[in-house]
Order: sequence, then structure tokens, then C-alpha cells
Amino acid sequence: MYGSFDASDRTMGIPPADEIVLERWLGQFLSDGLNIIMVDDDRILGHAGAIPSTDSEAKLVVFVREAARSRGIGTELIKQLVASAASRGFDSLALDVLKTNKRAITVYRNVDFDISAEQAETIEMNLDLDGPTADQVQQPPGRR
Repeated sequence: MYGSFDASDRTMGIPPADEIVLERWLGQFLSDGLNIIMVDDDRILGHAGAIPSTDSEAKLVVFVREAARSRGIGTELIKQLVASAASRGFDSLALDVLKTNKRAITVYRNVDFDISAEQAETIEMNLDLDGPTADQVQQPPGRR
């Protein structure tokens, strides 16, 4: 999926454009991280991943192909990753997002991420995995 990204699909330097750096970046998710992908007819539509930043917190990234956006894919990927991170014993998820990425900020807020810090161009957001959101997304879909 990431090999076909152009500059407009990247944010804050990720996913890396250089193939060697991209392989190393993805390797972190494969060796230490959590990964959820959404596939349609053998084509990856989106990826949510998290890499432990401390023993109790993981850093989240979410990417959805442009053609697949505005269909709830990013939201569902995040919910599945929240459930996975909570079940693996993490206390929280954190992410950084550009202030100009209003669509992503809306998605994160809809999944109950809170703003924890602001810099000149970015916002840091966190989700407490001991809260009701993590409990809810771990329920079978019929109970959500």
C-alpha cells in the first residue's frame, strides 16, 4: 500500500518515501507493534498500527487510501486497534496529527481521543484504554 503513496498521502514524514527507510519503519510494526489492515479484493484499503512508546503506552498511526476515505474505514481500523491494545495490556494510545488535518482530528475525537498537547503545527492526542471506549470496542459488534 505505502509504495504507491505520493507526497499528498504522507503526513509529518510518514510513511517514509525512501524504500529502505519505509522497510525499517514497517519492520517496527511487524516486530514490536500492533497492526490492523482492511483489505478488499486483495487490495489493502487501510492500515492502523501502534508501536510501544513506553511499557504502558503505544503510538498510533492510521492511513487509508484516498479512494477509500469517507467510508468509515479509518474509524473501524482505530476501534479494532483500540480493542487490540487494551487486550494486550496497554493503558493508553497516543498520536500526533497536523492541526490542518481536520478530517483525522474529527475521526480521533469521535473515538474519544482527547487533546493532550499542542505545538505550532501539531496536536498530540491520547486515549485512556481504561475508559468506556476501550470496553465498548471489545464487545462483539452486535453489542456495540
